[in-house]
Amino acid sequence: MAKNVDKPLFTATFNVQASSADYVTFINGIRNKLRNPGHSSHNRPVLPPIEPNVPPSRWFHIVLKTSPASTGLTLATRADNLYWEGFKSSDGTWWELTPGLIPGATHVGFGGTYRDLLGDTDKLTNVALGRQQ
Repeated sequence: MAKNVDKPLFTATFNVQASSADYVTFINGIRNKLRNPGHSSHNRPVLPPIEPNVPPSRWFHIVLKTSPASTGLTLATRADNLYWEGFKSSDGTWWELTPGLIPGATHVGFGGTYRDLLGDTDKLTNVALGRQQ
């Protein structure tokens, strides 16, 4: 089980209706905060090495908003590999993509790999979306 999901290294907020220039600034800000000092590849910062078989302890949050006044959706992102592992709904409930990774979270019913999200789309037809009745 992961540690410190509720204690992110930082929180970055992005308005999804922003311009592409705002997006580039947003991504560059995240890169600079997570970089392994003194290491780069192709003029881009690189992450510190991942510790194999060790649950992640470094996280950052991304809050996606549709307007400055909106509450937004909080994404829990691993700082060691940049994988998106969960999200917090507006009622404060954490949802996770990898079962058992985020303490107290509810598994959404599918994983966070590219195959889970895009490759096996037939499995997503059974995922209930929207408010619970």
